[in-house]
Amino acid sequence: MADTEKEKNLKDSYNDLKNQRESMKSFAMSILGEQEKSIITSAKNAGVEVYFMQIGENNFIYRQILRGEYKKLTLDQARIAAQLSKEAEDEVTARVEMQIRSEEELVLKCLLYPVYDLLSIKELPAGYIQTLNEAIMSVSGFNNEPVMIKL
Repeated sequence: MADTEKEKNLKDSYNDLKNQRESMKSFAMSILGEQEKSIITSAKNAGVEVYFMQIGENNFIYRQILRGEYKKLTLDQARIAAQLSKEAEDEVTARVEMQIRSEEELVLKCLLYPVYDLLSIKELPAGYIQTLNEAIMSVSGFNNEPVMIKL
């Protein structure tokens, strides 16, 4: 295959992906209510990258976590973990409790809509917080495979 044909195929693939993303964005915006759209507009006006996810029939709007926020959250959680280790019956229980708390704290910090607190998230289906946590971590650069190009 000639270089020009490869370049054309790459450009076509890129444009297809770009069009697919625009279609998904249009779909997401079409199913959101005015309150959600207002939250998105406010966040974007403040320079925040905003993401949408639908889990089951529920819409979620979230943002990435910034390095400074992540560092503070991690250090705060380390302090709590030290205290939990002293109070817990065993180390495994303390680690599990800390993992759950870490996920919940990160989601509460980055979830723009709907708004939950530590009590209300306990009423959500079990996997929602873990799924949202993974999505937030992903858009924040965690667990992403870097693309390395030798020049």
